[in-house]
Amino acid sequence: MGSVVSRDLLVFTVSGFLGQASDWLEVQKKLKPSIGVQGIDLFSRTSSDNLTFIDKILSEVRKHDLSLRKIFLGYSFGGRLGLKLLAQNPNLFERWVFVSTGAGLPDAASAERSQRLESDREWARKITPQNWSQFVIDWNAQSIF
Repeated sequence: MGSVVSRDLLVFTVSGFLGQASDWLEVQKKLKPSIGVQGIDLFSRTSSDNLTFIDKILSEVRKHDLSLRKIFLGYSFGGRLGLKLLAQNPNLFERWVFVSTGAGLPDAASAERSQRLESDREWARKITPQNWSQFVIDWNAQSIF
């Protein structure tokens, strides 16, 4: 049985779309033992709950000692969720870290916004429990990755 390490800081990590909590294991290995890392999985093959992504993050945070110092670390889609969470709950975390996170398109880019919205709708139509494996393959095959 390993020794119990007292934590004085807890970093909550949220990955990009389809990312997993385990994506942060290499980062965790580099931190001091007194710094805990709590990865938050937004998608779960075993979960059938209907919580929104924001609710999932809040639920995970509330499972921990509220007196702990907390840092939010979000990458890409996880960072976008963090921006929304920051706007709703600015004091939830002591620090907020956003990696490869954009705040959205400016109003002047309405044509591009419309194109992205249609693309997002197309991706949303592809997400079904029956087609999940194919969706992941298609998502990861995009040229951006």
